[in-house]
Amino acid sequence: MHLVSTSTASPESSPRHDRRTALRLHNAIKMQIVDPASSIEIPAAVADISSAGMRILCDEYLAPRTRFMFAMTEHPHLVTQGEVRWTKPASTGRQCGVLFLNLTEEQQQRIDELLNPQMPHSTHLTALRAS
Repeated sequence: MHLVSTSTASPESSPRHDRRTALRLHNAIKMQIVDPASSIEIPAAVADISSAGMRILCDEYLAPRTRFMFAMTEHPHLVTQGEVRWTKPASTGRQCGVLFLNLTEEQQQRIDELLNPQMPHSTHLTALRAS
């Protein structure tokens, strides 16, 4: 089961303002993190994903501002570049926020379709342009 949500917190109602406004899919997708400098692969999982980035879970510490390749080994089988924006302990291992970098139009389309599978792609693009 996939859970899709948007952030609705406002600065007045929440002590911690949530700046995320992108639609997010909460799902576990297996992936490999590849360090381009050393070609080392680190197993991980996508905990949630949005059109701007994702939260991942892994056993290794990934330093903020470090760039990696992220290869999803399950649907949607995306390979993207990303930058670690934050990291903190999780119940097991670490969790990290990743900002997507240089997404191609095809990669963005596949993420959009994952987030909103009921909306045909052409209609989704029209809705995005209108907002």
